[in-house]
Amino acid sequence: MNGAVRHRIRRAWDLAVMRAFREAVSAVGRHARAAGLSVRRAWVEPGRERDVAVQAAKAALAAGVAWAVVGWWLHAPMAFMAPWAAIVLVESTVYRSLAHGLQQLAAIAAGTVVATACAMVLDSTLVAMALVLPVAVLLGNYRRLGNQGIYAATAGRPVRADQWPCGSGRGGRPYRRGGVRRGGGDRGERADPAAALLA
Repeated sequence: MNGAVRHRIRRAWDLAVMRAFREAVSAVGRHARAAGLSVRRAWVEPGRERDVAVQAAKAALAAGVAWAVVGWWLHAPMAFMAPWAAIVLVESTVYRSLAHGLQQLAAIAAGTVVATACAMVLDSTLVAMALVLPVAVLLGNYRRLGNQGIYAATAGRPVRADQWPCGSGRGGRPYRRGGVRRGGGDRGERADPAAALLA
């Protein structure tokens, strides 16, 4: 009796697995046919499919140019951010791309200024965060920043003194991390910002 029950359970399990496999293969086939039809429509006639394809090509081109300029030419240490920003800012028109780019630049600049000021004045990370983030969020809701205002708050996150390359903390003190001077030794010299960031 137990053997018969186990056989039925195993048969039911095999049937369920085979049914799920057939459904998965059928779904893949449907999606492949739909993708092929979309590619054909984008090639032969204007419409949503062509608009999406053009937008994807523009985003890829913008990301490639941004990486070439910032990474290969300028050798910026955070060049990986350039393609990300380029893809985010690509819109359907050049005007909208430029407008949103300027809005994002203004939001990041505002958040960075507020965070840097607090990092240079305050020693406590908790207090600095408590002051920076509400102000940055309020700045981000400024109407002229549009939907790019959220970047004011994201730019204001690193408020620790050893995360800002401004040379020194409050009162000209060198960067500290874990109570150890970075790059300044015992002579009170300014610390190396790169050493503070990489340590």
